[in-house]
Amino acid sequence: MKKAKKSHAPRKRLPDRNSELLVNQRMLDSMRDELKSEIRSQGKRFDSIDKRFDSVDKKFDSIDKKFESIDKRFESIDKRFDSVDKRFDSLEAKMDSMGDRLSADIRRVSVDVHRVIAIVEEQNNRNKIVLDGYQSLYDRQDRVENRMDELTNFILNFKKLNE
Repeated sequence: MKKAKKSHAPRKRLPDRNSELLVNQRMLDSMRDELKSEIRSQGKRFDSIDKRFDSVDKKFDSIDKKFESIDKRFESIDKRFDSVDKRFDSLEAKMDSMGDRLSADIRRVSVDVHRVIAIVEEQNNRNKIVLDGYQSLYDRQDRVENRMDELTNFILNFKKLNE
């Protein structure tokens, strides 16, 4: 058997590096279309992410506004507490001054009560003297009445005897 002769046509060899790869226009267009499509999808993805961030930002803005309104309410409540505290302070000052005046009034009343007690004791002593005088008058009147009764009886008896 005879061996077929090999033709010595230059044999194509595969490139060793990417830079040596041959590219045709269709391959380039296909790659370009893929890249554009990928870029568009990433752009849409970024747009949806931006919309989500905008939504979150709006929610944060809403929450910030709520916090601001709550802060204002707390400020108004703090002002009301401050005014109530001032009123309590003024009431406390008034109560302190009233307490001082009340203490002075109580001292005056106490002095007056002691004076009245002294007057009542003195009057009691005078009343005893007067009552003793009345008692002696009653005793004398009883004695006079007894003597009058005796005299009346004596006169009646004397008349009876003389009759």
